[in-house]
Amino acid sequence: MSGFVIVTSIASGFFASSAFAGACDVNVEATAAMAFNVKEIAVPKTCKEITLNLKNTGTMAKAVMGHNVVISKT
Repeated sequence: MSGFVIVTSIASGFFASSAFAGACDVNVEATAAMAFNVKEIAVPKTCKEITLNLKNTGTMAKAVMGHNVVISKT
């Protein structure tokens, strides 16, 4: 089940899970409140590749409130 976990350097702790938009496609939203809409992402082991779509729903400029995401295999 779980193959990848998203960790962020700008928010406290681990963020990201759920988003099974087509099992190997993952959608994550980031807000100006420095938070993500999910805590952890789990994808089936059958996924040879995953697609991570990060959408910034905030209104501030990228230079002011950009988001970083780190992906690690666990």
